[in-house]
Amino acid sequence: MKINLLISIFILISSLCAAQESIPEFSGCIKYQSATKYLKKSYFSSELESKEYITYYKKGCFRTDYYFDDIITKTIFVFADSSYSYHHHTCRDIIYAYPLMEYNENWEFIKSNNRPYILDNECSQIVIKDNSQIDTLSYSLNFPMRHPVADKFLSNRIYSAINAMVLDHIIEIKGVLRSSDSAKEIVEMELDDSIFFLPSNNIVYDPNPDSINYNNNFREIADGFMACGNYNSAIYFYN
Repeated sequence: MKINLLISIFILISSLCAAQESIPEFSGCIKYQSATKYLKKSYFSSELESKEYITYYKKGCFRTDYYFDDIITKTIFVFADSSYSYHHHTCRDIIYAYPLMEYNENWEFIKSNNRPYILDNECSQIVIKDNSQIDTLSYSLNFPMRHPVADKFLSNRIYSAINAMVLDHIIEIKGVLRSSDSAKEIVEMELDDSIFFLPSNNIVYDPNPDSINYNNNFREIADGFMACGNYNSAIYFYN
């Protein structure tokens, strides 16, 4: 009886794994609506700000285009085999490469029992927290990723834990801001590799914020650090 039970469990687990593997890895783009509420008045307004961006994904490659009045103002590239995120502002020739945030033991990963629905997709949810920040991510295995195993970078730890595209991301930094990024449209399609082309010339690695000419736009500097997960530097400029 015990042997038959074990065989049945093994067959069930194998079937579930095979079913998940049979879903092709997501390739396409997701349009997000982003809203940020700054909790502390400093160099900029504390009013709620909203913007849209589109993330393209294929086989470990991310490209995110940020828009203002239907014009791309900034593009961020992240590659599974790189330890940097690459930021290109449309009005500049230089690409700034920021190191990805490294994982440390202060980060706690908590599986949530919440099952929100986003664009008619039932989602799972994970909460990631440390001393000053709480991230809540909702994701659906209808849009799977075959991400590399967890390594020293926080982003890879997250994607190896969920194995799916994030459809909703809420960030709360105590006393500083609360932001949300929610998927508004999902388009599955084949993407040409050229969309992830990154010219190797004019890349500045590990830029010192003091050397970046942002015309003293502290929030733009902070947002750049936020985008690559360097939250400590972001908090410095948000303050």
